Amino acid sequence: MLLNLRQKNDSIQVKGSKLLYVHVSLALLGSLVGLFFLFRTGIKFESHYSFYYLGVSIIFTPFMLYLALWHLSGFIPGKVLIKIIPGENGEIKSGGKSVKFKDINEVSFYRRPINLMNVILLETRDGKKVRIPTYNLIADWQVDIMVDKYIYPHMNEQARKVWDRKIDLKELFESTTYKREESGDTPINH
Repeated sequence: MLLNLRQKNDSIQVKGSKLLYVHVSLALLGSLVGLFFLFRTGIKFESHYSFYYLGVSIIFTPFMLYLALWHLSGFIPGKVLIKIIPGENGEIKSGGKSVKFKDINEVSFYRRPINLMNVILLETRDGKKVRIPTYNLIADWQVDIMVDKYIYPHMNEQARKVWDRKIDLKELFESTTYKREESGDTPINH
């Protein structure tokens, strides 16, 4: 499950992993189909558990529809989730948001509790917080490699120190065989 990168002109386009597209789709659609099945079985009142079936389906169907609606915009075919313009004056873009590498103070990756979606959080020097949704289509280790390979070499010294405290390169190497290159720009390996 490699990071889905494409080089186009002078930028790197990051798309979601095809395996994670399948995983998230099956999770959302499977849960909605299962809840529909519970509702249909419960509404027949043929079992002692019919009230449980109805209760579970009535409680969890709105929640799953809510999650599906949040993730829906990430499932546009061919959607570029993140665009990276590499180099000394590089920047990271997503949607209408853009942050220069030199302006980044801290990079975080976390799951938002409101929609259970993984988000890349970029905190800038001027205190702004830019959130880039991944729609759960980019794994955490893929974000680590993307940041370390393309953004880290061009961040300011303070941001590099913060990133070095957050990332465990030895563990990342053991799980993915990724090794940080000491040179500046690195080419895309397909």
